This record gives sequence, C-alpha cells and structure tokens, in this order.
Amino acid sequence: MPAAEVTISQGGRGGFITYREGTEAAIFEWEIGGSVLALIWGTKKHEWDLRHPWAKGRQGEIYNFVASEVVRQKAQNSAFEIELESGMITLLLSD
Repeated sequence: MPAAEVTISQGGRGGFITYREGTEAAIFEWEIGGSVLALIWGTKKHEWDLRHPWAKGRQGEIYNFVASEVVRQKAQNSAFEIELESGMITLLLSD
C-alpha cells in the first residue's frame, strides 16, 4: 500500500481535505463550527465501499488517519469524534 498523506485547503470559513494513497483519493469538506472547532464530512458508511473500492472496509482506519492529521497539522491540542454512519468528524475545541 502506498504511503498515505493528507492535505488541507482553505477558502473562507471552510475548504477541502484530501486523503491520498498513490493515485487514489477520498475528498472531505470542512467548515469552521459554532460550538466546535470544525466539522468535517466525507462519504457516509453505506456509500463508502462503492465510492472508494480501493479502500473497501477501511473507512474507520482512513477517518482516524484524517482526523489525526488535521489535529497534528492545524489544532495540536484538540480532540475529535468520528461518526462513520453519517461520515462526520467533529473537531472539538481544546480546553
């Protein structure tokens, strides 16, 4: 498996996050939240394997990687919650 990488782009109050393995990619959108630091959304659980056959059965692994990379790159002291059914990652405000 090729090394994975995450890139974050911003435009105004939101942008896109790209998870890439070689030539394959999964795109997430994000927006600054009100009572949370940010909301990130991607492919819902029931669509994941169809939209990303190269990552079949790996939605949880990839969502954890994306969330961890967003925290490492942009919000080092924050935490996150993942809801695979809805495809949401919530980036929580740090104390």
